[in-house]
Amino acid sequence: MSTTLGERVIEAVAALLESVRIVDGWLTESGSDVRREEVGVEIADGSAWISTINTRELALSTPSNAPVVRAVRRFTLSHGVQIDTYARLQDGDRPGSLIHRIAADHRRVIATDSGALSDPEGRLGVIELVSTEPIREGLGGGVIGVRTQINITHIEAWGDPSQAL
Repeated sequence: MSTTLGERVIEAVAALLESVRIVDGWLTESGSDVRREEVGVEIADGSAWISTINTRELALSTPSNAPVVRAVRRFTLSHGVQIDTYARLQDGDRPGSLIHRIAADHRRVIATDSGALSDPEGRLGVIELVSTEPIREGLGGGVIGVRTQINITHIEAWGDPSQAL
């Protein structure tokens, strides 16, 4: 079964995020339960962390330049990726401090040496940080959340949505 670049982007971002554990030198446990879809805020008793990753695909090649796109036989795409991390406050946690630690880990994990996102099959595209902000809506008592939005931009091979050029 062929895998699209969008699916590969989600898996690559999830793999990066899964490395975020205190024992490995990070500030939080954001990588302890990473889910590849938006699931809402359902932190069960005894569970302290959930991170979700979801995406939307945006074609940067607009319809007005469709003849040019066909002539060069490629699409420039940007995959907008949203990383949401929710944490249950533990004794002694200060909400503001924990929000800053999660946001710092999000920024650090996407700051790859090359500035690009890759997987075992190759380079997926350039990483752009769009925003990092607290999640304020729909959170129950004792739960905080941080949302980071990034774009992964690449040129997709004409007729092959699994390959970046």
